[in-house]
Amino acid sequence: MSNLTIIVSNSKPLIDKNLKELKGNVEEIYYRKNFKEFMNEIQRKSNIDLFGIKNFIVLKNLEYLAPENIDTLINYFKTSFTDFILIYNEEPLGLFEKLKKEGINFRKVILSIPTKSKELFNFIKSIIKNYKLNLPDNFIWILINNYHENIDELFQELDKLSFYPNLSLEEIIQLLNLKTNLFIIQESILKKDITTLARYLFKYFQEIKYVEEVNNFIQFLSKSLQIILFLKLNQKPPFDVNQYYLYKLQKLSTNISVEYLKFLFNLLSKIDLDLKKFRLKVSEIPQIIISSIAEFNNNLKRG
Repeated sequence: MSNLTIIVSNSKPLIDKNLKELKGNVEEIYYRKNFKEFMNEIQRKSNIDLFGIKNFIVLKNLEYLAPENIDTLINYFKTSFTDFILIYNEEPLGLFEKLKKEGINFRKVILSIPTKSKELFNFIKSIIKNYKLNLPDNFIWILINNYHENIDELFQELDKLSFYPNLSLEEIIQLLNLKTNLFIIQESILKKDITTLARYLFKYFQEIKYVEEVNNFIQFLSKSLQIILFLKLNQKPPFDVNQYYLYKLQKLSTNISVEYLKFLFNLLSKIDLDLKKFRLKVSEIPQIIISSIAEFNNNLKRG
């Protein structure tokens, strides 16, 4: 009797990831509206002798099978010793009951993308690790901010990145289809470029879905300010920094006064505290940052 696994998922990248983790030969067979050809291909690939290598046959497009064809397939599972994996976009109506009635053991696997922020973060981090990409945690939150409505699109982007070995963070940013860019926001804050800041900051906060993204925003900017402070003191930052990113902050730091650094540190600290004390709404943050920097600029001009 076949070893049977039934995967239920509407995410192709998740299914592909699961299949890639199988140790053995994997053959995919699609049902294309001709059941006789479909069964012939199953029988042919089931009988291949791989000299001790485990053989997995993955069956797809099963939603289009007629009920009587499902019965024929179940009868075949009872006499075959092949490992079969059945892929469904939605839970198949009545299939599990039929398999139990026929005494066929099966394993049901539900693959879904997490919705809770911490679980989603850890999930995407593990996916990135599988792609052998080295991305900092704060950049993962940038990805979540950009792709939380379509994680499958993120997988496609990571596929694209996997073809380019040893990419720098800057090269990754250029290759990705980012709708909002925290690095542009950071640069516009450091340059006191109110026009660019307003264009990107409001959009960034409109697309925030998780409170952790706000925390990441504050931590990301605070860390960049720390790096700049060390650079202005001619000291090496006591933590790992991407070399290109360090070079970019080095260039920006020449036009940033210590007074402005202190102002930004205080501003971010106040925002962080007000959020934790529930004195501030997330939606109010962009206006506070923009108006505060504008006021700093005006005070500077007045002398």
